[in-house]
Amino acid sequence: DQLIIRPTGIEKEFPLLNVNFYHPTLADRDFSLVLTPDGNGDFSHLFEADKNVAGKWQVTITPFENHWKIQAEITLPQSDFIAITPDTAQAN
Repeated sequence: DQLIIRPTGIEKEFPLLNVNFYHPTLADRDFSLVLTPDGNGDFSHLFEADKNVAGKWQVTITPFENHWKIQAEITLPQSDFIAITPDTAQAN
């Protein structure tokens, strides 16, 4: 299983992204990733075969500077592209 984050929008280049996965009922399954971009500007992570990421997750994505945050609820595994977009109504 692989995670790929492809930034779109006005601000597309980041030195790194913090990606936090929170399980809704099992806190011991929560985990965090620190991802750096590849040559195409994508952030990716290949999960170990023994890492169980199946289920519902609250995902939080922030840049290194922590000046914005995007949150979404997703269900894994997922074979299709998942668009996670900021909620501008909650932006400050």
